[in-house]
Amino acid sequence: MIPDLETLQRILRRLIETPAEGPGELESIESLIVGDRRLSARRRLEIYAGAYFQRLLDVMREDFPATRTVVGDERFSALVRAYLAAHPPSEPSVFHLGRHFPRFLATGRGVEKFVAELARLERATIEVFHAAEATALSAEAMGAIAPERWPALMLRTHPALAIVDCKFAVAPLLRAISERAPWSNPPREAASIMVWRQSSQVFYRPLEPGERAALKLAARGASFASMCAAASAKVEGDAVAAINQMLARWLSEGVLVAVDGCPVLTPATARTPRRRG
Repeated sequence: MIPDLETLQRILRRLIETPAEGPGELESIESLIVGDRRLSARRRLEIYAGAYFQRLLDVMREDFPATRTVVGDERFSALVRAYLAAHPPSEPSVFHLGRHFPRFLATGRGVEKFVAELARLERATIEVFHAAEATALSAEAMGAIAPERWPALMLRTHPALAIVDCKFAVAPLLRAISERAPWSNPPREAASIMVWRQSSQVFYRPLEPGERAALKLAARGASFASMCAAASAKVEGDAVAAINQMLARWLSEGVLVAVDGCPVLTPATARTPRRRG
C-alpha cells in the first residue's frame, strides 16, 4: 500500500540523509519511486542522496578548510559523513550545519586531540562573522565621559566577539594554513583566543590573562570598575598601565558596547574630547 504523503516524505528524507540506515525500506523502494529502463528507482535515489551529501560536504569544506587540510580530504569526507549521520541538518540554513562538528571531533574519531580545537576556532570565526550588529564604544565616546563617571560605566562585549579557550596553539596553525605557509602539528600550549568582527572582517588574537578575565566578565554585562578589578587580579606589575593599554586596544578593535541606558554622550556627561595619556 502506498503511504500517505507525509509518511512518504519522511521515508524519502531518511533514505536521502542516511541511505544506509533503512535496508528494509530500500527493498520496497520500487513501490515508492518510479524507475525506468535507464535508471532504477534505487539508482535514482542514490543519485539524489549523493548530490545531497556532496553539497553538504562542500559547505563543510568551506567552513573548516584548516581542519580539512590537517586531517586530509579523504579522512575529512569520512568524518563529515559520520557527523551528518549523527547530526543531520535540522535548520533550513546551512549556517547551522557545522555547529556540532567540533564537539563531534572531540569525542575521538581517530584524530589528534588538537583537531577539535582547531575546528572550534574555525567555527567561532563563522559565528562571529554572522553575529548581530551593535554600535561599538569608540575612543571618542569614552573620552567624552567625565573620568569620575568611568567606574560606574556599564559595558558588555560586542555580539560579534567570542573567546575560545584552547589547550593547544591552534591560532598560529590556523593562520599558517590560511596564509598557505608551512605548518606542523601545534604544541600543547594553553591559550585564550579572542575572535571578533570589525568592518565586516573577522580577526583573532591571543588574550593576556587580565584581558580574558575582564572580557569574560563583560560578556554578561559589567561595570568598568569590576572589569578593572578582574583584570588587576591577573596582571603582574603596573596594573593601571596595563589596564590603560587594554582599554585603548579594546576601543580601537571595537569589542565593547555601552549597555542601554549608559550615559554616553548625554548632555550631562558630554564634553569636548581630549587626548588621554
